[in-house]
Amino acid sequence: MAQAAQARKTSMEIKKNEKVNGYTVELEIAVGKEEFEAAIEEAFQKNKSKISVPGFRKGKATRSIIERYYGKSVFFEDAVNSSAPTAYEQAVEQLALEPVAQPEMEMTELSENGYAFKAKVTVRPEVTLKDYQSIRVTKPEVEITDEDVQDEIERIAKRNARTETADRPSEVGDTLRIDFEGFVDGKAFGGGSGTDFSIKIGSNTFIPGFEDQLVGHVPGDEFDVNVTFPEDYQAKDLAGKAAVFKTKIHDVSTEILPTIDDEFAKDVSEFDTLEELRADTRKNLQTAREHNADNVFTDEVLAKLADCVEGE
Repeated sequence: MAQAAQARKTSMEIKKNEKVNGYTVELEIAVGKEEFEAAIEEAFQKNKSKISVPGFRKGKATRSIIERYYGKSVFFEDAVNSSAPTAYEQAVEQLALEPVAQPEMEMTELSENGYAFKAKVTVRPEVTLKDYQSIRVTKPEVEITDEDVQDEIERIAKRNARTETADRPSEVGDTLRIDFEGFVDGKAFGGGSGTDFSIKIGSNTFIPGFEDQLVGHVPGDEFDVNVTFPEDYQAKDLAGKAAVFKTKIHDVSTEILPTIDDEFAKDVSEFDTLEELRADTRKNLQTAREHNADNVFTDEVLAKLADCVEGE
């Protein structure tokens, strides 16, 4: 469609040019009979080899025969699609508009004598700036403390932790593999059971009070966990009700953090010493926070500039 539109200069008439607001213009553009006829002929030439007409081989039927068989408007859609973009572009150029988005287009007239369409065009708004020279914005200062560096090193250590089976009663922070089945008023309820389910004590992913009652158990323990669903629980039929979860623990595992030393630095980075890793971590934190400070500074400047803008 775009190539066809560019190949032929389309004469058009601007029937309406109305500014709705500071950034929207409504146009109505007409394409006359001569221009539409040329577009129809172009559509015929492009499509004739694909059209079947009884008694004719594909591509051999004339345009008049095809139009008689399929209707006079058989090529109208392709003709409009090929010529309307050019007509719109010519109107925009003639009116010296500066569109910032694709137009909303709506056909208003269509016949063998031509067609007309409406185009709602979003243009660059007309604005003026008030006293922007008085804008004052202070860029946030960036400071990286030793505590910040240590926190980041510990996060790296946590990402590189290993998991081991714990030969002791479960504690907060341990991960348990459990089976459970929930009952309310002595009856099992939908969605209240799980097999070989992994849960970390202290993650607060279960109903309040459930994880607390997993503390102090060892693999093989079977016991009841008694809880009450919150009043605002999403399942209304369970909200505020007491429940019993019959629970069995299969195993207990714990997270083993690596010792933070030179060997740790070698394992998690390209550095040979912990001090080198700390220095690189500080530099990376500095870069990231300065980038964030730049963004905050830019956002504040733009917000203050927006307050200075006057326009429709």
